[in-house]
Amino acid sequence: MEKLHLSIRSLVTLVVTIAIVAASFAVAPAVLALQIYPTADLGSNTRIKYHRSDWVKVQSKQSATLAWNCPSNAHTVGGGFESRPEQGNASSGFTVIHSFPSSDRQWRVRLRNQDDIARDVRIYNICAE
Repeated sequence: MEKLHLSIRSLVTLVVTIAIVAASFAVAPAVLALQIYPTADLGSNTRIKYHRSDWVKVQSKQSATLAWNCPSNAHTVGGGFESRPEQGNASSGFTVIHSFPSSDRQWRVRLRNQDDIARDVRIYNICAE
């Protein structure tokens, strides 16, 4: 089986590009409970871990700034988010103001809930060790 070799710079560029495209379709969260998903081993001692928060409520017509830090031994290579309406809500959704890596270890999202009721959001964080 042939191993896939990517430089950290290529990986960061790819993941950030995907996150920017995804940001035009969805939205994200805040108080974060760590849940780690399967790890990808890219060889050369680089491992990618996906972290996801619990659902967090953003109240109607409110703005929120949300951030996630990778562990101290890892660097942010991407991030994203999703939202869901409360039951019975037609859901006009969020307006994303920005979604970007604010440092080499943090992903930041700023958004506004456009709905007439609260919406749940959660953030996904991609970290390379």
